Amino acid sequence: MNQPTKQTYQNDLTFQGLFYLPMMFLYIVGFIVPGAFFLGMILQFFVGLSQVLSGAIHSVRYEDKVHKRYFMMAIGYLAFLFLGGMFLESMAFRATEVLLLFFLFVIPVGIATWYYRLTWLGYKNADTALDGAYQDQPFQEDILDDIMLPKEQEM
Repeated sequence: MNQPTKQTYQNDLTFQGLFYLPMMFLYIVGFIVPGAFFLGMILQFFVGLSQVLSGAIHSVRYEDKVHKRYFMMAIGYLAFLFLGGMFLESMAFRATEVLLLFFLFVIPVGIATWYYRLTWLGYKNADTALDGAYQDQPFQEDILDDIMLPKEQEM
């Protein structure tokens, strides 16, 4: 199984960052300038598109289980939104706006932030690959050997 290189993750972060970082900035500014929030929502579509493409590439090319799980969940969430939109369209009640805000803004921004962080951690840990498996922590020598073994046995 191929492992993505640091350059792969850097390209992925750059591509996602073109949309993700301005989107988050526009959402924050949107509390002051109303039109900025709408522009952030437009960028949110491109963030989702770039992350779904990234998840598809990582799950197919590198057979990464976390990216595969993200990709399957993203496709499932899109299907849920489509079916839920058809269901909500037939219903007329006041909570529709709250549900729309929650399902079209809060959840997708949370997922986008999680995936951007996942890509950042992949970039950060790309150099610590050892024998094809990523290590959670850098190698640390077992210092108990130095303490427990008498000096005669060390030679």
